Amino acid sequence: MVHRGTGVLHPAVSGRVLAIAIDPTSPIGNRTMYIGAATGGVWKSTDNGTTWSPTTDDRGSLAIGAIAIDPNKSSRIFAGTGEYHPADEGASVYYGNGLLLSEQGGQPGSWKELAASQFERDEITRVLFDPTNDATSQRMFLSSATGVYESTNGGAFWQLLRAGSASDLVAIFNPGSPPTVQLIAAFYGEGLYTSTRTGSTWSAWAQIESNAYPASFGRIALGQCRDVPQTIWAAFSAGAGGTIAGLAKTDTGGASWVSVPWTPQLPYPSLAYNYQTWYNLLIAVHPKDPDIVYLGEVQLWKKPKGSGSWAHISADDPATPPPYHAIHVDQH
Repeated sequence: MVHRGTGVLHPAVSGRVLAIAIDPTSPIGNRTMYIGAATGGVWKSTDNGTTWSPTTDDRGSLAIGAIAIDPNKSSRIFAGTGEYHPADEGASVYYGNGLLLSEQGGQPGSWKELAASQFERDEITRVLFDPTNDATSQRMFLSSATGVYESTNGGAFWQLLRAGSASDLVAIFNPGSPPTVQLIAAFYGEGLYTSTRTGSTWSAWAQIESNAYPASFGRIALGQCRDVPQTIWAAFSAGAGGTIAGLAKTDTGGASWVSVPWTPQLPYPSLAYNYQTWYNLLIAVHPKDPDIVYLGEVQLWKKPKGSGSWAHISADDPATPPPYHAIHVDQH
């Protein structure tokens, strides 16, 4: 790739990474991983992330907002296209063109488009498989800049469940008689909404109200514990101001929430706060321990188990002599 201004030849780059998925059936220590980039498509690693190869360079959209691996067949990979960024539309984001599907472990040339006309110029933020242990994996959910959707035929067609700018989505399977599936969706500037499916019938969407939420906010990111799915964390952006408006947590699948203090302490005076959460905001929960949480904005933070403080984990002190160890700022 030649730089337009200098004429200097540079290696091709993927752009910021928006999605990561790890094949749970691959061997520990040599995992197969997939990443989705804002302008570089889907990349694959088969050596624990040491080396990466592009897999979707021949597809119509290389803006990837979400990746999901079929829990029943790990060679079946879905990628949702489009980069979600409602606060800055048209400036530094790239529209999508539906979903990409590979049934051959993401091999180059194996991807095909699904629902391209339905999600043309949309921005997909999350792709989920129905957690009811359906062995066919035909029932799926997604969230996007236009709403929350359900598919019952493996992603070929999607039914709109609720319109709105959906920044994130989680699903909870509730065993019982009868069993149910509950969706909790985050809508930009609106809040959290939930709907429950019993059999084939969805309940009306209802707003989840709580004093644990900030009074005003823009984007919302959700994080769910894999092994304790009733535990969900929510991070609220202050919108144009860029700061974190608040954090909340539920251990009851959204029935009740508590506010979580946001008290970050930068470890080095040479670092500075610069949240810009309207642009980069994520929250992720340890898959086995719901009290270990990672929060990303410009910097990356970790809340250790049993601790009330957030530890900065993304960089050494920039003022120290080289070598300086850090991950790139802006956590998406």
